[in-house]
Amino acid sequence: MNHTQPVPILPSHHEAQHQMALLPNYYAWILERLNAWIGSRILDVGSGVGNLAERLDGWEQLVLLDVNPAQCEEMAERFRGVAGVSVCCQDILNPGILTLGRGAFDTVICLDVLEHLADDEKALRHFHALLVPGGHLLLKVPAHPWLYGAMDVASGHFRRYARSALDLLADRTGFEVVAMSAMNPLAILPWLFKGRIRKRDANFSRTFSASSLKRINRLIPLLRFLDRVWPFPLGLSWVAVLQKPRSGGRSACSVLQTSRP
Repeated sequence: MNHTQPVPILPSHHEAQHQMALLPNYYAWILERLNAWIGSRILDVGSGVGNLAERLDGWEQLVLLDVNPAQCEEMAERFRGVAGVSVCCQDILNPGILTLGRGAFDTVICLDVLEHLADDEKALRHFHALLVPGGHLLLKVPAHPWLYGAMDVASGHFRRYARSALDLLADRTGFEVVAMSAMNPLAILPWLFKGRIRKRDANFSRTFSASSLKRINRLIPLLRFLDRVWPFPLGLSWVAVLQKPRSGGRSACSVLQTSRP
């Protein structure tokens, strides 16, 4: 793929967000993996329509960032009147994102976003600047380059990640890897079949009917249990916790200047 061009904002991406809303247990599973590192001043990058954000709690400041104006408008309405929440419609690769404040956040959440960015290294450098020393970047990215296929192309993915590549990316951008593990091993086979064999030209979630997604949602608690008692070395995604080193002391927090679109 051409890594120099930005990913277009497609209506299908917005539709996929509403499909994913049928999987509340999936978001609970992700948060179970990451809750230990979520602080009180949070930047949620690629918030979509707020499916994950509405499940966060204990925050003092929550900034919801997305590049899609339609999704930003929907989130602004969804969280209207909720104290401490602001919506920012901005491209994370734009240096203007740093006006949110260097060292303004103790947590950056970035789930299923890096693969959509032509320059993932630049994004991590921006995250590094936005975090306080000791702050955490919480990532979820598609795993295994050998799974890359038609559904990745349809979803606007520039890449899937080998674990070693994610380690190297963290090192190049000044992060330390605190934790990294595979997630959702049972989804590998349907992804391989639909994306590499049948070559479905669609986002993965949109290859399932609403009734199928509801059945999958009922199955997820069992997958969460198996995940806890028997972690599997392979999965459809990597879930990673990166930390900005504490050396150099804790920087002062800037006042956030964000506005709703």
